[in-house]
Amino acid sequence: MLRNNQYIPPIPFSLKGKALLRIHIGGIIALWVLALIYYLILPPIVPIHFDFTGQPTRYGNKDLLFIIPALFSLIPFLFIILSLIRFKLFNKYPALLNLPSVFFQKNHLSPEQTGILLNKYFEVILTMSSILTLSLLLIEAGIFMGMHSGTLPLWTLVIVLTLPFYTIILLVVKIK
Repeated sequence: MLRNNQYIPPIPFSLKGKALLRIHIGGIIALWVLALIYYLILPPIVPIHFDFTGQPTRYGNKDLLFIIPALFSLIPFLFIILSLIRFKLFNKYPALLNLPSVFFQKNHLSPEQTGILLNKYFEVILTMSSILTLSLLLIEAGIFMGMHSGTLPLWTLVIVLTLPFYTIILLVVKIK
């Protein structure tokens, strides 16, 4: 679809953008491989809930551990899909992507410049979501270690509590 009578042609990601997409794909694969490995080594009944001290408060069937990679895979998968259809989204629904600099300078940017700006925008988003994906992988590993040992590692709680803060800090640093 045209945007102000100007179609923005798709431009491939830079090497950085392609690497970030690979991190997402690798993260999804790692989430499922880790779950499979722990499924094979865990006993049939495992801790499935822990308190703030890392002690188990509820036990259940080890089949429940596949819920974790299923839920944790949703966010990286969503970002992969959005990144692959970014130009279709921008050409059809430009306001959804919230790119004020493009709207303020829409008469001054060529379609190629707009495409480059769109790629840079998605590279920032992919950087933040890559950190989130790797954090989810660490959280999953900590949960599975806790299921195996009977006590949740302290570093898992630290990651869970600080995740929102370092994502916001990264965004602020990346924008400047």
